[in-house]
Amino acid sequence: MITVGTVVTHAGFYNHFDAAHHTLRVHTAPPVRVVCGLGRLLTRSRGQFDLLPAGQRERWRDLDPGEAVEVRIARDELSATPRFHVADPLVEQVVCNLEHERRAGSPHGPMFREGLTLALVALLQGVRATAGGLTRKQERIVAELVADDLASDLTIARLASAAGVSASQLKTRFKRSFGVTPHAYVIGERVRRARQLLEHTDRSLAEIAYDVGFAHPSHLARWMRRIAGVSPRVLRHK
Repeated sequence: MITVGTVVTHAGFYNHFDAAHHTLRVHTAPPVRVVCGLGRLLTRSRGQFDLLPAGQRERWRDLDPGEAVEVRIARDELSATPRFHVADPLVEQVVCNLEHERRAGSPHGPMFREGLTLALVALLQGVRATAGGLTRKQERIVAELVADDLASDLTIARLASAAGVSASQLKTRFKRSFGVTPHAYVIGERVRRARQLLEHTDRSLAEIAYDVGFAHPSHLARWMRRIAGVSPRVLRHK
């Protein structure tokens, strides 16, 4: 759906064209003076974003070096119009979180990244959540899927498919039904299951971490301390 990365720019002329992707750039450097295609002198400030729609050519000149987080979004994921030097703290926060997750090696898993992506697309389209929660049947289906398959990559798309709604609908309705995001719910269930196994079996910490869906034991330990307030080793030796 998207790719994310940091780009460093230098003073000079730029021509942009991408037929397949919309390009979003959130500027993370000190102010940069820019001469736009119409010859006007503008200033690009830290935190502002530019959105360049797929298939549209843009030309400009940077008078100073700069840096930005660039997000390329598949053309069919967003109906985009050109936007330049826009300040939106929410867009900035989501994009920076996506880049931090990429640099860290996606420690929170695909569902967290997917949730950030859906939130970004919704923000760029000006969508605000108004839907109600899931039905009781949908809640049961989703909860059973999570409980039965904790060790797998539980994505928002997969949960949405099981519930019979779109990914964006699930993200909104899930929180209204369960009080937390899908990612937080799945992490909470993994920690709860791991705690049961630590207290009632003699299986190794590594086995338990993998069996409940954590990438490695330290990942489990970090989340258990955050959610349960206790480390796995303390639980094991109680």
